[in-house]
Amino acid sequence: DSTGATQAIVVNRAFVNQLLGGANAVGRRVYYVEAGGREAARSGTTTQYEIVGVVTDLGTNTIQPDLIEPVIYHSLRSSTRATALIRVRGNDPLQFSSRLRDLTSALDPTLRLRIVTLSEMKRQQMIGLRLMLLGSSLVVGTVLLLSAAGIYAMMSFAVSQRRKEIGIRAAMGADARQLLGSIFTRAALQLASGVAVGIVLALLIDRASDGEMLGSLGLGLLPITALVMVLVGLFATLGPARRGLRIQPTEALRAE
Repeated sequence: DSTGATQAIVVNRAFVNQLLGGANAVGRRVYYVEAGGREAARSGTTTQYEIVGVVTDLGTNTIQPDLIEPVIYHSLRSSTRATALIRVRGNDPLQFSSRLRDLTSALDPTLRLRIVTLSEMKRQQMIGLRLMLLGSSLVVGTVLLLSAAGIYAMMSFAVSQRRKEIGIRAAMGADARQLLGSIFTRAALQLASGVAVGIVLALLIDRASDGEMLGSLGLGLLPITALVMVLVGLFATLGPARRGLRIQPTEALRAE
């Protein structure tokens, strides 16, 4: 069926209804042309395909049947890889697999058959899903740790640069709450500016890529990601803020 100038094909019911007007399709011949072309096939130069059967549509749409796409089924070649799902009732799948191997070996000894039970397929899918979730979790955790480390270092530097200011404010009667408020206010402003710049850049890149970068799911995750990064940044500010509270006014003024 897959050799010679005319090869056999099978079409679905939508092909018959939409392209042939419901007429008898068996015996009709079709051929492929370039997109937009309508040149007739020349004998001996273009492979023609003869319709030898019609099958029902795999997809159904009772509301708008015209939405079902016409399909042409070609015969399998030696390099074709196909998958078949077989439901077995009342028998052990492993016993049926040995019988299936005998049948395929008698049909064509060169066929390579791999039989996997549904439970094994589910197990492999779960393993792949778990590995994907683990990899994603590691990537997200690494990003959060690096972000927290960078913010921690930045705030530590900022607190060390404000030792004199913190010491003077403490000497003038500022309590721990006021000192923490000044430290976290500056951290929040820096984090907010960074998040704003990041969101604007992400939206510009997404617009330049016609929505391919983020998609509908990415647009929903963008504010969540921004909120998580702000919380991580504020949490990383706790260490430098606590060190700022331990600064004694006399030590800060003496150091200057």
